[in-house]
Amino acid sequence: MKIRFLNSLNKSYLILFVSVLVAFIAGFSTSYYFQDPIWECHACSFGSGEIIPLVNNQYHSAVLESINSATESISIMLYEFLPYTTNNSVTQVRDALISAHKRGVNIRIILDQSVYRGRVTDLTKSNIKTMALLKEAGLNVKLDSEKTTTHSKIMIVDDKEVFVGSSNWGYSAFERNNEANVLIRNNEAVEYYQNYFDYVWAKS
Repeated sequence: MKIRFLNSLNKSYLILFVSVLVAFIAGFSTSYYFQDPIWECHACSFGSGEIIPLVNNQYHSAVLESINSATESISIMLYEFLPYTTNNSVTQVRDALISAHKRGVNIRIILDQSVYRGRVTDLTKSNIKTMALLKEAGLNVKLDSEKTTTHSKIMIVDDKEVFVGSSNWGYSAFERNNEANVLIRNNEAVEYYQNYFDYVWAKS
């Protein structure tokens, strides 16, 4: 009787062990196939490229110039793009994007959408207003998933240059804050950030 009980107990432990092992392997396999890609960063060669440092309001001027000279495409990913109604440095950029769209530039914009304690944040409400203004003008704009905070500040123009840095698109960032950005003209870096943008766009 005792031997049968021990055999039964051993079988129970064996079944439990196999079940846990199978569940672990299944979970690992699922996470492997559905996890975000690993964004490996390789050093870029700058033999024929350049990095231009931009601080404070230098960023606004460079962004405006780049939008106005764009001929093919502009990809933008932002945490904040404020919807001012009075003329200022932010509405200048917004109007420049609308003008670029009218002359045939393909523009795609991703803005952050966040929910805190079940309520849409004020920042998201501002982004929604900006999205409505841009969509009314015919631009292609998306909000990201509520599950992810998009804190990036990226603009890629004509597959030739990319802006990366700290500046949100609001009056304080453009005119008052201490901000640090770079304008990169390098094929490898531009391709890297464009692939990243396309990935987030597809998930949004």
